[in-house]
Amino acid sequence: SFQMAHTDFLILGSGIAGLRAAIALGTEGRGTVVSKGQLLEGSSMYAQGGVAVALNDDDIHLHRDDTLKAGCGLSRTEAVDVLAQEGPHSVEELIHWGAQFDTENDGWAFAKEAAHSRNRVMRAGGDATGHEIVRTLFREANRCPNITWKDRLFVTDLIVEDGICRGITVLDESTREIASMRARAVIL
Repeated sequence: SFQMAHTDFLILGSGIAGLRAAIALGTEGRGTVVSKGQLLEGSSMYAQGGVAVALNDDDIHLHRDDTLKAGCGLSRTEAVDVLAQEGPHSVEELIHWGAQFDTENDGWAFAKEAAHSRNRVMRAGGDATGHEIVRTLFREANRCPNITWKDRLFVTDLIVEDGICRGITVLDESTREIASMRARAVIL
């Protein structure tokens, strides 16, 4: 067993959510992104669907309603509200960072899918949307000098003290050694 350095933030997973968390926290302190297997080999890379977002002349309230309707009563309303309201800013942020979404007629290509009442689904490289978003976020996260990357670490346990997660125990997939990592916050 060996001890790894303390960090401010431990971010478990190098998919879209983990990369975006790393970018957000990269200015707040030292962060370590931990991934099992090779970095970026998770399922986010293979996400083929597009991103539904109310851009241009679309309406976030209509997007919200369409999403709730598609969820057949199973969607959490608060989560759908966040998705519809923050989606345009998040996609514009990805575009600003260099994401290459599909275009047509000198503008973004929007498709109409599922229960959406308007064309609002953006894709990148056809069915390579996940790959493009991960590529963009990884490049942006790499610009943060406070972020370090640890791959091939399989999380075996959370270190919880007084009801607060203070770290993790990992199995190094290469050496088969067990290590513990501590942080002020752990993001799953």
